[in-house]
Amino acid sequence: MLSNFWPAEITLGARTYRTVEHAFQAAKIALVDPEVAERFSLESGTELARGDGLAARRHRKLVVLDDAQLRRWDERKSAVMRDAMYAKFSRHDPLRAVLLATGTAELWHGTGRGQPPTRIHDLESIREALHGDPT
Repeated sequence: MLSNFWPAEITLGARTYRTVEHAFQAAKIALVDPEVAERFSLESGTELARGDGLAARRHRKLVVLDDAQLRRWDERKSAVMRDAMYAKFSRHDPLRAVLLATGTAELWHGTGRGQPPTRIHDLESIREALHGDPT
């Protein structure tokens, strides 16, 4: 339930996405081609938009970012991810409850593929923010 691939509709800007991963990939692709990025939103009605987070990740290379776009993405990707995760956990009470139930535990993400796990500081910060937010 804490995964970015977990289906939980979120709204960012004027678009709705099925998962955090959909929103994240759409934001990246929008730097190159906003029309292609639209395919990730539920408003588009595409199979991709209705698919799971793994499908969104598989389509992350629909476009190729040039060096300047890649630099812009590197500057903004953390904020995009935080905004999408906050939208997910602030909108869905059961998911919020699961996140809050982690208390003060460190949250880690195992990426597999021989890579060491990484701590998800952003999700811990969102948990702290939600702890004090009664809505």
